[in-house]
Amino acid sequence: FPTRRSSDLVTGTLSLVDWQHLSVDGNVDGLTVAQAASILTPRPMPWNGTLAGSFMLDTTVGEPTTQAQAKLTISPAADGPPIEGILDADYEQRTDRDAQLSLGTSYIATPATRLDVSGTLGRRLEVNFHSTNLDDVAAVMPLIEDDPQKGTVKALPLKLTDGFVDANGNVTGPLDNPRFRGRVEATKGIVEGHAFDRFTSTVDLTQTQTSASNFTLQRGATEATGNATFSAGQDHFNDATVTAQFNVRNADLTELLKEAGSTLSAKGTASASVRVSGSIPEPLADITLDIAKPEAFGETMDRIRATLKVAKDSLDVSAGQAESGPARLTFSGRSEEHTSELQSLRHL
Repeated sequence: FPTRRSSDLVTGTLSLVDWQHLSVDGNVDGLTVAQAASILTPRPMPWNGTLAGSFMLDTTVGEPTTQAQAKLTISPAADGPPIEGILDADYEQRTDRDAQLSLGTSYIATPATRLDVSGTLGRRLEVNFHSTNLDDVAAVMPLIEDDPQKGTVKALPLKLTDGFVDANGNVTGPLDNPRFRGRVEATKGIVEGHAFDRFTSTVDLTQTQTSASNFTLQRGATEATGNATFSAGQDHFNDATVTAQFNVRNADLTELLKEAGSTLSAKGTASASVRVSGSIPEPLADITLDIAKPEAFGETMDRIRATLKVAKDSLDVSAGQAESGPARLTFSGRSEEHTSELQSLRHL
């Protein structure tokens, strides 16, 4: 059955026995990615490539028994943003509830992004992902939205500035509730205006929970290491509950205050042990703080130590101690949105 439309060509054989058993064997040569994608979605593809390879279909009309295979290569087209790859797919359905799509070694790549996959969709897929431009990911999201009316390109919270993202792991579970577990690394990025040099972690991601264990976050000489879990609330992750415990070292106090939005001018090198609970809108933090060579309000000291309890509208300070040579100053206090109380202050 040869069919030709402009530059594409699909050829093969088709048989229908007793108007029930359908068998198709064919070849594709020159079919564009956009034309193939239009079978599944009305949205335009952001890249251009051509398909070539073989396919087969064997099914019985009216019965839930189908077997299909496709071995296709994608080559960059002469015009438009290029895309390339290999698709090795095997679909088998034996009953209404027993169907699976298996992928041999397959990949898809643009100039900035590459995704390698193999395994069985809905059960276990091995995934390797690398990208230097996450706009590729944002461009794909509208293509897989359930509601075509919602298909708009949305900016991702993570932006790369000459960096990359690597993700290596596996995807398990049903398609409507997948779970990714693996290793993630990101370099030279910005999240909600906050820049970092490198982030690495073992992650466990579902639609309702994000966990990062043994993470390391670096910015210049500053390093934070620990574990964090976010569990979605009624407003998805905008009001998620959070549990985190991490240590910070070599933090520049000037940068920390700037990141926190404070107008206070101070210098020093801070280290801290931090525990966070509560929710994203109203987090609670217990902090053991140690600042070396602090400078503020025209004063310079050798060290400041304190234990802090931070809530949305309050700050409790206990076990505070400032050192300058042989002098010691202990302090504690509480600061709220409208009041501030110094509980104790004494020299040693």
